[in-house]
Amino acid sequence: MTEFALFIITSEYVAFVSLTNDNDCRHYNSKIIRTCPNKDPTHYSLKLLRVCGLHPDSRSKLLYVYFCINYLCFMVILILAITGVATTYDTNIFEAIENLQTVFLYIHLLGKYPNIFFKKHKLLQQRTKFWSVEKFSGDIRKECDEILTTTTKFVRYFIVITFLVVMNFFLQPILTGDLPVRVYVPKGWFHYINLTYWYLIPIIIGSTYGSDLIFCSVCIPIVVQFKLLAHKFENLTIENKAGFEKEVKKIVDHQNFLMEYCQEINHYTNAIFLNQFIVSTAIICMQLFIVSQKEFLLPNKLKCLGHCLMEIVETVIYCFNAELLSEASENVGNAAYSSKWYDTNVSELRKSIVLVISRSQKRIVFSGFGLVLINLKTFTQIFKTALSFYSYLNTMVSFEGN
Repeated sequence: MTEFALFIITSEYVAFVSLTNDNDCRHYNSKIIRTCPNKDPTHYSLKLLRVCGLHPDSRSKLLYVYFCINYLCFMVILILAITGVATTYDTNIFEAIENLQTVFLYIHLLGKYPNIFFKKHKLLQQRTKFWSVEKFSGDIRKECDEILTTTTKFVRYFIVITFLVVMNFFLQPILTGDLPVRVYVPKGWFHYINLTYWYLIPIIIGSTYGSDLIFCSVCIPIVVQFKLLAHKFENLTIENKAGFEKEVKKIVDHQNFLMEYCQEINHYTNAIFLNQFIVSTAIICMQLFIVSQKEFLLPNKLKCLGHCLMEIVETVIYCFNAELLSEASENVGNAAYSSKWYDTNVSELRKSIVLVISRSQKRIVFSGFGLVLINLKTFTQIFKTALSFYSYLNTMVSFEGN
């Protein structure tokens, strides 16, 4: 716990130092990337993953042992939660719902943890090919700097709020005498299970929220790259034929790279998207139910309310960023159409412009194995479905009570 608290303090300190030190350097994949932490959304995300033992640069074989131990602990808690549902369903529906909430929370973890552990090395490797914002000037640079700075601030605040929400769970043994989340407790196992929960805190935070932040931290710089790409098209000038051909080829190659990178991101997040869609619906439904019922204690309600809001924010992170990427990609086609392509008679260049426009019209789509599309429309569907299930659950419990 001390390590994570120090991480938050250190992150704030680094942000302060970066205001006076422009030569900040960060090592990744044996290459030096010069970056200002205040304009790099991945800076704090990677710090979080390092604290949680999930950093992309972490290559120790002992981490695989650590992974197996953690995964076994998650499985044990999941089994105890399922047992809790089975043993309380007929006697105490409220306790059964709390156990069911734990089941979905740990399915959420079991889905995200292996994904970020085994695929963490692949997602950030291509960032060295990004165009530097510093090489641009004027309004486009100000706009991109503002986007990156705002995203970095969001990541910092999200980490702090995440820590507070998670700690709210772990105050339950003190406030209510119950476990952070309810499971079936065999006689004499309470303290062992509680210690297991505390041991898993870094992995819970890193798996659940680290995945969200990495997705956000990768998507926003790509949005910026698409904006720079559109800016390049809008400002193409034909000073000489050879230079114009070279510039167009460079732009087309960069667009191809970005489109392929988006496909890699979708491949990385397929399982997370599907997991998020199914599990967030169930969790929001049950936590709204717990908050609305007088049978639950106030600390428990506050815990569930905080986590419910974070679950909504998690879903927004995926849906909103996916929507931003799709729109940014489409805008490249509009910029290409507005360029000076009509001032050249070279047929190959015209064909390149047509291909750029055609490819931009093919919307970037993120999905969970093709079963669930990730966009803002999906977010509204998740929320509507959760409210529908909540209404059904509330009606069912009220009917049984009468």
